[in-house]
Amino acid sequence: MKTLIGTALEPALYWLKQGEVVAIPTETVYGLAAHGFNETAIAKVFAVKQRPRFNPLIYHVATIEQLYQCVAAVSEDVKSLINAFWPGPLTLVLPAKQTIPLIARAGLPTVAVRMPKHPLTLELIQRLEAPVVAPSANPFGYLSPTTAQHVYKMLQGKIPYILDGDTTHFGVESTIIDCSQKPFRLLRPGAIEKETLERHLGYSLLWETNQIKAPGMLKRHYAPHTPLIITKEPETFIQKYQGKVAIIDFHQRWHNLKDVVAYYKDLSPQGDLLQAAQNLFVTLHEIETKKLQAILTDWLPNHGLGIAINDKLRRAAH
Repeated sequence: MKTLIGTALEPALYWLKQGEVVAIPTETVYGLAAHGFNETAIAKVFAVKQRPRFNPLIYHVATIEQLYQCVAAVSEDVKSLINAFWPGPLTLVLPAKQTIPLIARAGLPTVAVRMPKHPLTLELIQRLEAPVVAPSANPFGYLSPTTAQHVYKMLQGKIPYILDGDTTHFGVESTIIDCSQKPFRLLRPGAIEKETLERHLGYSLLWETNQIKAPGMLKRHYAPHTPLIITKEPETFIQKYQGKVAIIDFHQRWHNLKDVVAYYKDLSPQGDLLQAAQNLFVTLHEIETKKLQAILTDWLPNHGLGIAINDKLRRAAH
């Protein structure tokens, strides 16, 4: 299969209607989209990604009417979250309508739904007149793509079309909260900060880590092929690997080691967590081309977007 990249909606719309899988841009990362009510197309998403069937998918909608095609109930608290954060990088896990294919929700009674903010993808879903499923457009467990070129490198020959919407804004996935029970639970930290949601809700979110109710909850995920090591003592590993390592820095903590390693990148010399999130997967993709022995990094400040970045690092290093 030949894979084309373009900015036109028509090829993406055509292939989705034909039951094929295409890559689409969102404000978080690129997604691998299929028609949300076509079970054969949804199965292709799992096949292209080599994704285990126990890992549910996220439905992407463009209108509130499409939301009600997916979910059985929407509480007042959920409506409040929708009004405050949609369209945007917030995924809500809600009771599913029985019309949602079991394969998409991994047999669960719930379904994960969000309304992306990227204008191209919103228009595409509106014109399709149906929700799409859209996990990240990468082989399962590997680095998430933040450019169309990342998708092409990983999935060329496996999908017919990549809708190019430029580099994603946030660079990390959406925040997922389980709204099917109270109090609501955080399933995956992401682009909307945990503290922001807690201020809106008026209570602390419990962090659910046991049952896999949404994407991104496996212990190992978002991982490069190059071993990623979280350490307070980078010098030990620099010596062990004779400098054939990459350093991912933040706020110039290890700037003095820049000249003794094969690759150095400061995600944000100014200490800006949004800039760090935007640069994380781009940096990891670039490091993968260097064929180095290891990637060395340390935890970022564990607040705001730093919580989401640290979650990615922890799963990548597991």
